[in-house]
Parts: sequence; structure tokens; C-alpha cells
Amino acid sequence: MGIKGIKALIKKHAPESFSEIKLESLQGKTVCIDSSILLYKFQYLYAGDNFHILGFLHKLIELDGINCIFVFDGKPPEAKLEVLKKRKEQNEKRKEQLNLLKNQIKEPLNFEDSAFIDSDSEEPSDPEIIKKIQFLEKNIKTVNRQHSVEVMELLESLGIPFFACEGEAEQYCVYLQKNKIVDYILTEDTDTLAFGGTNVLFSKGKAEKGSFVKGNVFIKCDLDKVLQGLELNLNEFIDLCILCGCDYTCTIPKVGPISAFNGIKKYKFIENLLLTGKYKVPESFDYQTARNLFKREQLNLNLNKSAKNKSKFIEIITRWNLYSTFASKFKFCDFLI
Repeated sequence: MGIKGIKALIKKHAPESFSEIKLESLQGKTVCIDSSILLYKFQYLYAGDNFHILGFLHKLIELDGINCIFVFDGKPPEAKLEVLKKRKEQNEKRKEQLNLLKNQIKEPLNFEDSAFIDSDSEEPSDPEIIKKIQFLEKNIKTVNRQHSVEVMELLESLGIPFFACEGEAEQYCVYLQKNKIVDYILTEDTDTLAFGGTNVLFSKGKAEKGSFVKGNVFIKCDLDKVLQGLELNLNEFIDLCILCGCDYTCTIPKVGPISAFNGIKKYKFIENLLLTGKYKVPESFDYQTARNLFKREQLNLNLNKSAKNKSKFIEIITRWNLYSTFASKFKFCDFLI
């Protein structure tokens, strides 16, 4: 879900690439939103089965007055399947750990039992176990395609345009920007820069679990200034991102963001770096496929936009037990026209 260490490199070598932009300055602009990654963010923020609907309703209120186009992931490229497999395995391990910890929570001891408690025992106390359980619960990912479908149903009822992509959402966001359909891209994924996104907006700060903090200020990253500060062209920057670590291929051992940057500065392209023989390159390091994915430009765009449907919207928020909270906040006569 991003290029490893790329933000730190940019902050060090091209700090002028980042600037703050206030929400009100985006009024009237068209913003493309990488929506699939928001689902994971909202799962972290909100408890309950309606986290996705609740999160998007808050986001829509926050972005009122801005022309929004939401973009959702489709089928991932084959090059990403190995990464997704590893993430799934990590998720399963977390679930196993969670179940084990839950089983460790003991019933309260009676008075007689307390006489046999060893105060020097290293076994975790219940509060410690509960803390670990809470950590695992918020890091177990349960987002699936159905969540996206249900959010798209919500957007359709509000007459808000969205794309259901054939591939990666951030790639389509960049395509919309290159074709001057949108002014900005709102995302949490630094892959967007490798795809060639120019005016990219990131959230400022870290959201706290269980709370909603309006993003009144975003961090804008200007790709042109990134390239100028790093003294790289776009092709060299793409190779840098691949070496740092992306979702489409493995990394080279002992090559981190700093050595990757120094290597590209000196040798310009991955092929030249590999010819030096300095590194043991894994057979699975398929930089060509990763490079082609970042440079792909011909995409099929199927924009979904419907007329507002108040009765459908009311039915959706009622179904998700959110009517009392949101029914009065959406005025169909003037909301996101």
C-alpha cells in the first residue's frame, strides 16, 4: 500500500514538494478519491458492521462543496497477488493470536485461589492481554468487495459519480488527472506518485481510533517539485520507487530507500545498477513488470452517475441504523450538485 520510505526521501531532498492546503481552497475543484484504501482507514476508526457507510457519510459531509469522484479498486494485477497472499497469511496469523489471547483471559479468582497467586509470575496479567487483544483487533483486516458494493450503492443514491475500476484505484485516479478530468487526487497511497500523479493530497496527521477528525488541512505533494528536488526524471523516479519497495515485485536484499536513491542517482536505471554486480538479485525481482504497470496509460473508464434518490438514501441509512444521525444532514436540494 505504498512505496517504502519514499516520503522520508522526499522530505529530506525535496521538502518544498510538500505544502499545506486548506479544505476551503478546494471548493469548486474536482477531486478524485482513492476510495478502497479509505475502507481500511474507516475499519480502523469505527467499530461495528456499518463502519464503511459511517465513514463515507462523514467524508461526504467533510467534502461538501467539492466536486468528488470516488474510485474503487477492481481486480488486482497478477504481479500483486504474491503481496496479497502474504497480507492474507499475516491476517490469519493475527486471528490465531487473537483467539489464543482471548482464551487466556481467566475467570475472576475466588478468595481461596488468591492465596496461591505467585506475585513474581511473568505470565501476562488480564489488562496486558486485553491491550494486546485490542491491538490485534484493530489490525485485523476484514474489508471485502461487498463493502465497496454497499458504499457504491450509497453514492448512487446521492447522485455522486464513481468508478469501479478494472485494476488499481490510484492508477485510474492518475489517469483522470492526466486527462484533466480532476484537479487533485486524495489518497493515502504513495504509489500514486509512481503512477505519475501530480497534485496529490494526503491526510495530515494520524486519526485516532473511535473518533472522527475533519481533515480541514491536507498535505499536497507536487510531483514536479519532487522530481526537481531529487534531480530525477519520471522514469528514474519510477525505478527508484521499485527499488525502495512496491506491491508489484520483491526488493533486493541490502537495498533500502537511501541506497536505492544513491544507486539511481549514479546509474540512472535499474539495469545499470544490476550490471555492477554489487547485489545478489532474487529471481523473483521482476522490475520490468512493475515498471510497465506504473507506466500503463490506456485504461477503460466506466463512470457511474445516477440521479439523486432520496427514498433510496433513507432506506440505506435506516438499514445501517444511521437514520437519526444523518437524515437531517443531507439536503437533497443543494448537496453536491
